[in-house]
Amino acid sequence: MYSWRLLALVTALVSVPAVAVATSTSLEVMKPFGEPVPELVLSEYRGASGIIFNTNNLDAHLHDNEAYNNVTGNNQLTDQAFSGASGLPTVIQNSGNNVIIQNASIINVTIQ
Repeated sequence: MYSWRLLALVTALVSVPAVAVATSTSLEVMKPFGEPVPELVLSEYRGASGIIFNTNNLDAHLHDNEAYNNVTGNNQLTDQAFSGASGLPTVIQNSGNNVIIQNASIINVTIQ
């Protein structure tokens, strides 16, 4: 009979939720960002479910240019060219004449 009572007590303790006793102040601390978004609303915004579409529209034109007696040089990057750089550095170099340089970057960040 003693083991039956112990089994009933253990079963009752296991089935009680861990946060059965919560004061109003502890609930406020547990929700520092306000009320949670309802599951029905949140289900419309699942991560990685959307289609990512990126486009760069670069459309330069170079017409009827002339270059006479121009000197072009060489491009060099030294070993310290990116020293202290942060982010996504971009290097565009041109050693010619009558050139259009177009540059664009698309960066997609996914937070999981």
